[in-house]
Amino acid sequence: MIDAFNNFNGGEVIFHRPLKDLTTFKIGGTSEVFVEPYSLASAITAYKTAKKQAPVFILGAGSNILVSDNGYKGTVISVNRLDRINLINKNSVYFECGAKVSALLHFCVKENLTGLEFLAGIPATIGGLVAVGAGAFNENFCSYLTSVTVLRDGVVTDIEPDFSAVGYRQTFLKKDDFLLSGVVKLKPAGEYFIKNKIFSYINRRVAQPKGFSAGSIFKNPDGDYAGRLIEKAGFKGFTVGGAKISEKHANFIINYNSAKSRDIVSLISVAKTAVYEKFGVQLLEEIRFLGEFDDYYGGLPHSY
Repeated sequence: MIDAFNNFNGGEVIFHRPLKDLTTFKIGGTSEVFVEPYSLASAITAYKTAKKQAPVFILGAGSNILVSDNGYKGTVISVNRLDRINLINKNSVYFECGAKVSALLHFCVKENLTGLEFLAGIPATIGGLVAVGAGAFNENFCSYLTSVTVLRDGVVTDIEPDFSAVGYRQTFLKKDDFLLSGVVKLKPAGEYFIKNKIFSYINRRVAQPKGFSAGSIFKNPDGDYAGRLIEKAGFKGFTVGGAKISEKHANFIINYNSAKSRDIVSLISVAKTAVYEKFGVQLLEEIRFLGEFDDYYGGLPHSY
């Protein structure tokens, strides 16, 4: 597979690149091939080239993934440079998949557009939000989309979001879709109004723990909160190796002392087992797992 990228000139290519510094957990091994395309066209070429050889993972801000200590036997394509944001008309904004949430909000303030303030403080790319159906405070980013462009089955395709498929941590995209860009429709508002809403949402996130984490580990079960259940099961502050279930919010796991991915996975297993045994509730992971974990966690089904 490495040979396939020897002559690739559409971006930076690194073989056996460590991935830990590209994630908010600061954990994990290397990627066999790492590609950072300079343009959407180069990203499409890179994806098609890699897909012929081995698995491909699209990496945004790295804020909701855990990379295996064993690394990833495939190609990681970073969308870090695919970050254009443009105004299409007075209410519609075009974005590329690698644009950061913070950059989009800054653009909205400048253009006096409201609607997305609930995203304030999320360390993610816009493409990442769509890929996992992310939202906050009972709002979902996908509900503001009017169209997206994806690479689906090797073909660049414009699609309208299927809102019937959008729900809590659910997206309308297919598993192997590569989201390239999209358009959101917003509403006009004054700069002061927008900034105040952004600050109010940031203040509501003060309760979230500081440190190296991937945000919420588990999805909230219907009618309850994963953090509450883990705390009531008695595992708030529980540690394995260099990882700890946060004492501030039990749905966060913190890498506080050079943790390994096996430490995180062990804590996930402990929390899931404890909650199921005490409350009969099966917690489902919100984070994504990159690489192979089966050798030290009996058949983890979420490896990519």
